[in-house]
Amino acid sequence: MPTNIDNDTLALLQLYNGGWLPEDETNNPIGNGRNNDINSAALTILGNGGHDRITGDDTLLVQLINGGAGSDQIFGMGGQDNINGGVGNDLIEGGSGGGAGLLREVLNGGDGIDTLSYENSQDGVTINLMPGAGGNIAEASGGDAEFDLVKVGLKMSSARMAMTSLPAIMAIMFSLVSAALTN
Repeated sequence: MPTNIDNDTLALLQLYNGGWLPEDETNNPIGNGRNNDINSAALTILGNGGHDRITGDDTLLVQLINGGAGSDQIFGMGGQDNINGGVGNDLIEGGSGGGAGLLREVLNGGDGIDTLSYENSQDGVTINLMPGAGGNIAEASGGDAEFDLVKVGLKMSSARMAMTSLPAIMAIMFSLVSAALTN
């Protein structure tokens, strides 16, 4: 699922936008560090470096996607996605999946300046960027963001946050700590 964000905006956000190596015929869910285009129904997808475009699957209940090092574009699709962008400036869209309780999506950009997009949401979304009682986890609501948990634990010494409004999309840039999803 390619993004609809225009090239000038992607460049401003320091996001890589192709070219990618075409996915192989086996639908391999593990990248090779060479700017892969990964579209997989595997339970776990690993970008393993490079600037990857990773698209999850609509039919799975749960999917874990790790972008690895590089400027990745990661699209979770349906189901409950746990996305970790890894090191680099990543574009992350969790998709329409997730739900209350244990089925919440967790979106973590990792180190770098990452962009969270809900450009394909049919309804507006709200993200409270002030971490709540859960520490460095912000809750999202509305549209495709409903029940999403967004890792926002900012490093106070180097925190950079800005909000930008673009035609037909909402993107939020946020600098995230390098802690793993399990923190």
